Amino acid sequence: MCEMTCCCVLFHTIYPLLKHYRKFKRRGCQAVGALSMRRVVRSRPLVCGRLSSYTAAGFLSEEVQMMTLRVFMRGYPLVLVSFITPQLLLQTDLILVALLGEQATAAYAIPMRVAMLDTVLMIAVSSVASVAVSGTSAGLARSRAILQSLGMACVLGVGLAIAGVLFYPGLARHIVADPAIAALASQALIWYALATPMRFLSTAMGMILHVLGEGRFVVWGKGAEVVLNALLNLLFIFTLSQGFVGSFQATLLVLTFATAWSLNRLRHHLPKEQRQWDWDWPGLLLFGKQCAWEGKRVLSGQLFALVCLLLFANSLLSASSVERMEAFSAGMALAFLLFRPFLSLMRFLSFRLAQLPPQSDAVPLQRLRTLGLRLTLGLAVLLLLTGAWLGEHLYGVSGRWWNASVSMVACSLPLTFLNALFRGRLQARQRFAQVMAVDALSTWSLGLPLVVAGLYWQSPWLTFSHIPLCELFALLLLQRRMPAA
Repeated sequence: MCEMTCCCVLFHTIYPLLKHYRKFKRRGCQAVGALSMRRVVRSRPLVCGRLSSYTAAGFLSEEVQMMTLRVFMRGYPLVLVSFITPQLLLQTDLILVALLGEQATAAYAIPMRVAMLDTVLMIAVSSVASVAVSGTSAGLARSRAILQSLGMACVLGVGLAIAGVLFYPGLARHIVADPAIAALASQALIWYALATPMRFLSTAMGMILHVLGEGRFVVWGKGAEVVLNALLNLLFIFTLSQGFVGSFQATLLVLTFATAWSLNRLRHHLPKEQRQWDWDWPGLLLFGKQCAWEGKRVLSGQLFALVCLLLFANSLLSASSVERMEAFSAGMALAFLLFRPFLSLMRFLSFRLAQLPPQSDAVPLQRLRTLGLRLTLGLAVLLLLTGAWLGEHLYGVSGRWWNASVSMVACSLPLTFLNALFRGRLQARQRFAQVMAVDALSTWSLGLPLVVAGLYWQSPWLTFSHIPLCELFALLLLQRRMPAA
């Protein structure tokens, strides 16, 4: 009964958006038709492909439109794979660390939680760097953008590494109650901090190489990192008897290899005569501001997830239960898995659309929106129908809290996809502040009250309704900003 209700809610939520999309599509096609033949031919071949036939009004033929979307999305699978690979590295570390005992397993996640600011800034720098590089033409301007992006990543990485070595071990000893676990985490945090500059540089260079059409090279490098990480973990943890700290020592070497690997490839896009550092202070200031806005957006989401975890695990609002906590953990794990392609799509669109004039992205985005809505609606219905089975056989959970969790995640899939398109398009126009404001407003002004009220009244459907309702609220706010994008 609840699944049928969610299907009806999903239909009534998405159908008005589809009507709005048809009206937007007509306006977009008129804008594309107004482009002259000369302007279309001069646009980037990456998007336009082979322009073979036109109508008298200047519209692209059906064949060319389909080819345009295929060529437009050519690098997306490589970006998706490169986003998934770091999770494989973490899983490899965790599997081998688990052989050392429960204390080592418990201590493994602490360095990443303590160094949350490092992760937030690393994501922000790589995102802004990809947009900055893609918005320039080949030549001196692109070389300058690449060098400035890497310079900013290096400065932030070194600064955070120094701060991490000085403060992170002591912070871990204060926030972890168990002395043995705190000691393991403190030792690991030193090596984690020392790897920060390589982590910043390798991540930024990976995104820049995607912009430069070297995504296949990035994926091969990520695959080599997974194999090398497993071998070095075995060497340091067991052969050299370094124990728990050996996993982080191996990570330092893997990140050093990744940095050298990416830098060697990036040298081919930087001619010797263009490898000159130019202190463009206005450009660096703009880069820093955009990193700050994107960092705030990512940090807001991280803090909201942490607050939700504390509310679910605490008995302050209502009596806590194992069923509720299991449903929250399993539901968030499922949501993280399903939302990962949308995050990579947003990153991909942010640098791909930055390469285009605003008018020339109408046709591929219309095709992508239509195809994506069909796929996400189908996946949402499938998840609604099989959610109970997944809970019992995959996660080992069931009950009304799990049913509400998986149903709300399903209802949010089409909305999250549309938001990924809008966020990517706004970030491509360097509107990071607007995206941050929308995400923070929808999360804290709507999401948090729904979670608090749902837990207080012990209503799982009200509690987990924050997932689709926050996406819907953000979608409405982002749509208002699209004409100016």
